[in-house]
Amino acid sequence: MADGELLVIASGGLVQDAIKIYGLRWEIETLFGYLKGRGFKLEETRVVGYLRIKKLLVLPVIAFCWTHKVGDWMHDCVLPIKVKTHRRKAQSIFRYGLAWIGLYPF
Repeated sequence: MADGELLVIASGGLVQDAIKIYGLRWEIETLFGYLKGRGFKLEETRVVGYLRIKKLLVLPVIAFCWTHKVGDWMHDCVLPIKVKTHRRKAQSIFRYGLAWIGLYPF
């Protein structure tokens, strides 16, 4: 990895395919992490049933994607996120986008 961290992936197929698939899976895991506990708290709704859950997820997923895109844009085009001494970003792309949207909602 670019920052020197080690990523171990085991696969019976092509290594490059496994890395791409893992990258997509990681994005989905990150999304559900935010939906479940880091802000959206969807588990507290106690909604059951496929159609109800599907309807419940539409707006938070759109909001998450929009917020993440705004954070990407801010980081790439406006002001990069500061990197701390331990070489990690001071905040996530999502939180960066959320802060900007909070200041300038529309």
